[in-house]
Amino acid sequence: KMSCCCGMRAPADVYSCVLENRAGKNIAVKVTFQAPNQPDHVAEFEVADQGTHACEQKLFSEGSCQFTYVIKHVSVSFDGKTLTKSAPFAGVTSPTKNFHFRVEAEAIHESH
Repeated sequence: KMSCCCGMRAPADVYSCVLENRAGKNIAVKVTFQAPNQPDHVAEFEVADQGTHACEQKLFSEGSCQFTYVIKHVSVSFDGKTLTKSAPFAGVTSPTKNFHFRVEAEAIHESH
């Protein structure tokens, strides 16, 4: 008989992302990072039409240990409207860096 190794599944967390603007306008972006027992960290930036922006991983320390925030929410505003995506993000099954968000006029698309 083969034995089965059972345990916890890897977290389906996104640590950093790249936003690609294909909305036809400049966009204002808010990326919300969360971690247990820590205040939310919100990264705010603008991305020019047809531009990209890398949103880097955010870390924090407790004692001599270092931990990472995870991205929980992405909000994009332009032309008086707001598009949003919240975790869990499509296709994420393990810790992921540089997750790709493509912003179009009517939606935010997710991909690895």
